[in-house]
Amino acid sequence: MSLMRSLSAPIKTLLSSTKAFFSSRETAATPPFDLRRGNGVPQASLDPIKPVACLVHIYYPEIWPELAGYVARFGPIPIDLRINVVRQAAGEAFLTQIRRDFPSAKIKVSPNRGRDIGGFFALMADLDFDAHDVICLMHTKRSPHLVFGGGVRWRRRLLDAILPSARVAAENVHAMADDHSIGAIASVHHRDQRMFRNSDLCDHYLDRLEVAAENRVCEFVAGTMMLVRSSVLRRLYEGLKDIEFEDSDALTFREHLDGQVPHAIERVIGNLIRDDGLRIVWRE
Repeated sequence: MSLMRSLSAPIKTLLSSTKAFFSSRETAATPPFDLRRGNGVPQASLDPIKPVACLVHIYYPEIWPELAGYVARFGPIPIDLRINVVRQAAGEAFLTQIRRDFPSAKIKVSPNRGRDIGGFFALMADLDFDAHDVICLMHTKRSPHLVFGGGVRWRRRLLDAILPSARVAAENVHAMADDHSIGAIASVHHRDQRMFRNSDLCDHYLDRLEVAAENRVCEFVAGTMMLVRSSVLRRLYEGLKDIEFEDSDALTFREHLDGQVPHAIERVIGNLIRDDGLRIVWRE
């Protein structure tokens, strides 16, 4: 009997998910983009910029120290740090740790609804979009269904594209301040074009957001960590703020993988960028 035939169904599902994830990414069509100019310094680096709204969703508190390290890489760039912690993770000791790490952070505690997308929506409810040109989306992505450390690699590739160092963080933020055609900066390793079981829900949201037919091609950041134009997320939030997110604690394993409201919304962000006449810069 072969090894695969002898494995239980759940283990075969895990292995298949991991293999599909790392073997089917669409990255070749858009080469990595060099943001640097002749002397290697973004022209806008001498210009004042609005604070970056850094929205962080925390479901796994044990991953917070890693995310805190990435947030620190903004360095001298002004940020407005807003953190959503799901209720079951919001112990007083953990909240105290966050306040100790970033005393000026604004912390919200909310039910576990809509996963990271639901957390971002909770934070955007209190956000003054006009005060920011750029928003950074981060969350404690773990993806335990991906074996052999796949979830860790996914999270770090997403973050390393936007905040690998203080220097590159400055490049990225100032590039968006200087070039208003950039709608988002994200990892080329997680540029995705697969719709899976999300077509109907995506079409419904695209109709509500009045996205033109020619801008409905699926291209998005799988994992929803990126630097993104504030105007894009304002349009998303104002158009869909009344939707009801699923109770994430009540979902089955299969529902966690695909076909729910957050899976559709992460795809719609790419369509909004295109519909606003903007582009995604894909970085290593």
